[in-house]
Amino acid sequence: MKDLQTLFTEYETSYSESNLRAKGREDGQKGVPSASTKELSPYENEIVNSARLLASSVRSHFRSKLETIDADIKGSAEKAARMLQDAQVKINANYDSNRKLHDESHDLRTARDRYEIAKKRFDVMFSKLGRMPIRYIPHWLYAIFAFVIFIGEIPLNAMVFQIFGENQIMTWVMAFVIGLSIPLSAHFIGIKAREHEGRVNWANVTKALIVSAMMVIALRGLSIMRHDYLLSVKEALGLDDRIIETSYLFFWLNIAVFGAATILAYLAHDPAPGYEQLHKDRLSSQKSLSKEEEQRSSRVKWVENARANELEGAREQHREAIERVFKLKGEYDQVLIQGIEQELRCQHQMMRDLSIYRHENIRNRKDPESPACFSLEVENEQFLQSVREKLNSQAESTDA
Repeated sequence: MKDLQTLFTEYETSYSESNLRAKGREDGQKGVPSASTKELSPYENEIVNSARLLASSVRSHFRSKLETIDADIKGSAEKAARMLQDAQVKINANYDSNRKLHDESHDLRTARDRYEIAKKRFDVMFSKLGRMPIRYIPHWLYAIFAFVIFIGEIPLNAMVFQIFGENQIMTWVMAFVIGLSIPLSAHFIGIKAREHEGRVNWANVTKALIVSAMMVIALRGLSIMRHDYLLSVKEALGLDDRIIETSYLFFWLNIAVFGAATILAYLAHDPAPGYEQLHKDRLSSQKSLSKEEEQRSSRVKWVENARANELEGAREQHREAIERVFKLKGEYDQVLIQGIEQELRCQHQMMRDLSIYRHENIRNRKDPESPACFSLEVENEQFLQSVREKLNSQAESTDA
């Protein structure tokens, strides 16, 4: 603006009001221009050319600034769009990679394969049997009953072995063995007796009978040993026959417990061998798969939230870049308005100078007739104004 002010100062100095009046008075006295001429006088041409040269300098100055700002606007807009596009591509690629990693994780694939295998095996058995596994007693309740029987048998049998005078360690070891044997044997017998689908499985029946006979013989043998021992020490301990005969009650008590355990085992298992385990494996694998799916969903949700945050960050940066573009456009408009004002200043200055010159020329002419050229309108090219009109036209077409 200092350079422009210098140009305006030089122009105004060259065409000051005193110089214009003096030149107008001089030309008027000489009768220049003639009344009939329709062309500008030499001095008018000089004023017009000087004013146009000044306007050209103004346009050149502001055009350079506008081109620089316009290039910055276009570059910033393209950079903002490219940054947003590149960020979106990078964020989406990272999201796809993480999503694929979670969707195809080793634990998830393992759980899915395990479930597919378990389900396939169960479906084969289900198609064959046409029913779900039958259990009259839940496994958890059966396990509690079996444990209670095991715990109850230990002190019961410890009382039997204590009468033989064995040391405490061997007494409890034997009681533990008997206490463990009864529920395990009952479990085996109950399963074998239960495993028959529509017909009697004589092999399983035979196994169950053999194990049952072994347990009955063992318990009976212990009862006889206790009875004979008490009978031999009857007189020494002062025992009567009633107490000795009650020793057989331990045998029947063990038989009752053994029978109850066998019935519980029978009711807690399915007739089809392995069917119950297949059902259990299917449920377990399904539960594991559901857990892995929930974890995958949680991880995917976290990845989606991370992507959303990253995209929002990229959009925020894009908005900041667009705001800078808007600021540049505002700066462009301000510079353009200043340029238009300076262009109009050149036009007004020229019209003022021509008016002063013509007025003084007419006042000092001998003939009263005004030269025809003084009625001519002289205008400078308004380049910057046309630029503004073009921009307004483009903005209107964009809004439409």
